[in-house]
Amino acid sequence: ALTINGPFRYDGDYAAFDSTSYGTFGAGAVDKIYPELWGANTTPGTTDMTTEIQAALDSAPTGSVVFLASNATYIISAPLTMATGVSFSGNLATIKLAASTDDHMVEFDTANTSDMSITNLIFDGNGANQTNTAGVNIIEFTKNSQRIKMMGNTFKNAGYTGIRTTGTSGSAQLDHIVITDNIFLDYYLGGVTLRDTDHFTVSNNIFDNTTNDQSAPQANGVVAQVRCEYGTIANNVIKMSAATSVSNVGIGVNTSTNISVTGNAIDCNGG
Repeated sequence: ALTINGPFRYDGDYAAFDSTSYGTFGAGAVDKIYPELWGANTTPGTTDMTTEIQAALDSAPTGSVVFLASNATYIISAPLTMATGVSFSGNLATIKLAASTDDHMVEFDTANTSDMSITNLIFDGNGANQTNTAGVNIIEFTKNSQRIKMMGNTFKNAGYTGIRTTGTSGSAQLDHIVITDNIFLDYYLGGVTLRDTDHFTVSNNIFDNTTNDQSAPQANGVVAQVRCEYGTIANNVIKMSAATSVSNVGIGVNTSTNISVTGNAIDCNGG
């Protein structure tokens, strides 16, 4: 590994590392880390950038941002794993799941993964090719993970759900999760699905499943599914697909307590 203590400036033209290496950036050495340091996005929308983006996330110091180039498209073929204290952002850059991959796009899959944000990215799950895709998946058995923010993103064409949070029953759960100012388009199962998640806020989001071209669009908007406490679901706009089953809901609260639901607009669209 190469340790870089800075000051450091990335000029955007050349990779500094090969795809099998990583850098250790000292505190304050760099505020933004680009995947292109590990390899060029040679043909945006075709070149697989999974290894390069993951290397950037793994090398980023606490308090820094892994940043994707504005309006560029990055193909991934495996889930990206987040790290504590690192933000993931881009000025409307698109992360698109490869057509051959049926998996989640970003995962938090270890304990004590906290103090991070995902902002201003477009997650494209590649639609009908997938059945198990979540844009962001905070998976089961994740514990002691707090203060996670997802703001200003677009989640579209998810074969499963836009964002799923699943804490651990009976122990330290997911806590202080903020999902706000996002857009959810054409998802199969749900926009936001929460489970074993406390002190959450889902607000000012747009959910629009009216143009879903998947084979059986039957999707919820926001659901606090099981054992969620002290949550707020507020000021969201939810447009249901006309093909949605009567068993699906715009907003659902199931075996959860102290959940505030206010100021939301739901259009069932004849479903």
